[in-house]
Amino acid sequence: MKYMKKGCFPAVILAGILLAAQLLTGCSRIVQTSIQFTTGLASDELFKIGQEVCKTPQAMVLIASQRNSYEAVYGEELWQIPVGEGQFQDVVLDSMRDLLAQMKCMVLMAEEYNITLSESEKRLVREASDAFCQAADPDGMEQAGITEEDVYEMMYEYRLSHYLISELTKDVDVEVSDNDARVVQVQQIFFSIYKDTDTGSVLMSEEEQRSQYERLETVRQRVENGEDFSKMAEIYGAGQQTQLAVGRGEMPASYEEAVFALADDEVSSVIETEEGYYLVKCLEDYDVEATQMRKAEMGAYKKEEAFTQLYDTFSAGLTAEFNQDAWDSLSMTEGIHISGADFFGIYSSYFEDV
Repeated sequence: MKYMKKGCFPAVILAGILLAAQLLTGCSRIVQTSIQFTTGLASDELFKIGQEVCKTPQAMVLIASQRNSYEAVYGEELWQIPVGEGQFQDVVLDSMRDLLAQMKCMVLMAEEYNITLSESEKRLVREASDAFCQAADPDGMEQAGITEEDVYEMMYEYRLSHYLISELTKDVDVEVSDNDARVVQVQQIFFSIYKDTDTGSVLMSEEEQRSQYERLETVRQRVENGEDFSKMAEIYGAGQQTQLAVGRGEMPASYEEAVFALADDEVSSVIETEEGYYLVKCLEDYDVEATQMRKAEMGAYKKEEAFTQLYDTFSAGLTAEFNQDAWDSLSMTEGIHISGADFFGIYSSYFEDV
């Protein structure tokens, strides 16, 4: 995200910027369990899951770090961006709540599986938490009621959560064939069979769809007769992504079948999908680097799937209480600002699994 200029908020970041609920596994749906939150806790207790309690100072360690991280790139005005029925700060706070709940669940899960950190790991956790305390504004920490032990506990639980995932998935088969992971580089021209109207996007008539097909077929013939595909893509693909990497399972079946059969520099026939028609030129029929990256991602996904099943089964049997008033008092724009707080950056500098 650091390549973005401060104050720039393209819509795409609202889908990709939310890291908090994905920090442990890269899979935000892992926190979607059957845990139900109810009201009724002490004023400084945000929630309780099983015997694990999350207090406001502990949450502030993570929230202050997220606030600093976002504002360093996008500025303070980021928090007021409308998202749904609320603002961006509401989405981030919800994401932080999910992360905190996930961590507390995983602490209990580690106890169930008798998984603990080694003494050397505990020393690293202490060093990391000390580094946080040295970097963070002491006055801000004092005002927030954050102690060194609050920081240590958050760092410990965050590390334990990562270690739990590693231990419970170390025997998962992550082998993926080159063919399944294969990535091809293509250039494409797309003609949609939907049109925009005052009431939204509507399917074209059969005659209009046929006209779209014939237009693209004409383009294909021009390319076959020697005209440059890139020039055609520039002319007919204005406002569209015309060059992309494609992996299996990412596009409609008809598109995939045609594209993965192409050799370098070959051009497909017109491909019909439910969204419209494609004409595709293969630029590289086997992108080695991208394929290896995709193999790693697919292997990691297998581990995520395996851990998710264990996590969902365990967390479904837990009871929880949630202090709505205490949580609603937290804000990304008001209250205490702890300069220098960088929990996630410090963690990643001490541990190599993120």
